[in-house]
Amino acid sequence: FSILIRCGNAISGKIPGNTKPFYYVKVTLPEGGTPNYRCGCPDPSSPCKHCASLLLLWAVEPTVLSFCFLFLFFKYIMILIICWQQKFKNRPKVEEMVANQTREQLVQAITAVCDQNPNFLSKIQRILNNEPALDSD
Repeated sequence: FSILIRCGNAISGKIPGNTKPFYYVKVTLPEGGTPNYRCGCPDPSSPCKHCASLLLLWAVEPTVLSFCFLFLFFKYIMILIICWQQKFKNRPKVEEMVANQTREQLVQAITAVCDQNPNFLSKIQRILNNEPALDSD
């Protein structure tokens, strides 16, 4: 299984398949009820070998599912952090952006931003007049 997740009484997994690149497998274990098996494989038996192996893995080592979920969660968080850092790392500084612009170009850019966001104009006015920022800024 490449992905294993446990959520309440359900366990899910993603396993390489023969007729598809992956089969998504889910087993729900209601208290006192009959297990519900779902798998994307073409095998009509219930449970299929994929559901059975997921149940076997959970029975042998239930903490593996919790560990896999935590691992995937932290991996996802790390990817988000790296993307966020790259976004701001590659963003040019304002001073560099405006250094070679003409007055007309700067006025045109500020006008376009103010047209899209009317609150921006009042913020610029307060900054230019050395007035304190409002709580809504």
